Amino acid sequence: WELDLASGRQAWSDGQYALFGLDPAAGPPPPYDRWIGLVHPEDRAAVAASRDGAGGGGDDEFALEFRVRRPLDGAERWLTSRGRVERDASGRPARMVGINLDLTEMRDREAALAAREADLRAMLEANPIGVLRGDVHGRVLDANEALLRILGRERDELLSGRLRWDAVTPPEWAPLDAERIAEARRDGICTPYEKEYLRPDGTRVPVLVGYALLGAAREQSVAFVLDLTERKRAEAALLAAKEGLERRVAERTAELAAREAELRRIYDRTPAAFH
Repeated sequence: WELDLASGRQAWSDGQYALFGLDPAAGPPPPYDRWIGLVHPEDRAAVAASRDGAGGGGDDEFALEFRVRRPLDGAERWLTSRGRVERDASGRPARMVGINLDLTEMRDREAALAAREADLRAMLEANPIGVLRGDVHGRVLDANEALLRILGRERDELLSGRLRWDAVTPPEWAPLDAERIAEARRDGICTPYEKEYLRPDGTRVPVLVGYALLGAAREQSVAFVLDLTERKRAEAALLAAKEGLERRVAERTAELAAREAELRRIYDRTPAAFH
């Protein structure tokens, strides 16, 4: 397309007509002051600013994205426009020459992807299991709120890059981590395993970790982390109850044995006539 900046007259290619759903045989393209009415109301100011500022500041190239509504069917389309400003003999901007491409399908795919990502994020945030996206080198690239709660960390630590899974792992767990990473690099996933993480107050939280490694190099990871604190507490309480019961049984057995021995001594000392 071409736009004469002085008169507002335009010249379009067949492809430009097709973008607006118009027939070249029906007549010349609309002048700029009518064409701008086809631009989405929310985008008109940016489009007008691009035209009005054409060639300003010595920049003769332009690029912008905007929406239009086709005059015949009312369909809304996303366009990207790129081109340059051509100057007259005196150096003043005389016309704009450019190409427009239809971005509608790409924008629709981006919107659908964004919606799916939002749904996935909502699902992950509602999940009580910690979810971590990171790599085998210790970085944490993203995490849901459940994981941050498990670690006792704030989101700003994550966003600033200060949160690393290797830094919050006690050193004695490093060999097991290395073993499972080697397994995941070989098989794509690791066998879930128990380990601990360190919280800022120095306490340790027991967890069950499982992850998959992604990409050709198998360095990017998606991990699921289950807090085992309550289970460990229940196991400890059960073990204590079991040990307490065993101790009471042993004490009662010893008590009964002592009574039996005492009765045996009394019996042995009793004259045979009384047996």
